[in-house]
Amino acid sequence: MADRFTINNNGTSGDALKQAHINVLNAVSELESALLETAPHGRDYQINACPPRDLEDDRAELEKHLDAIRMIREWAMKGAAHAMRQTGEL
Repeated sequence: MADRFTINNNGTSGDALKQAHINVLNAVSELESALLETAPHGRDYQINACPPRDLEDDRAELEKHLDAIRMIREWAMKGAAHAMRQTGEL
């Protein structure tokens, strides 16, 4: 989807399309940093209060979120590159 658009005189400018995808990349980086700050660590799971599986489940859930971020990052990079190719920047 990110690499199907065509820059033309009646549409959004190539610079605006490139910048929109770069904005997504910046936002995704901030989100990834924030998520990593919440990464489950064993010291935060008291053995008596939490079953050991809780830590593993929480780590797996975080990894799913990070996978989604990777997919969004790839999409945005393709879009920015596509806009740059169409405007002659690449």
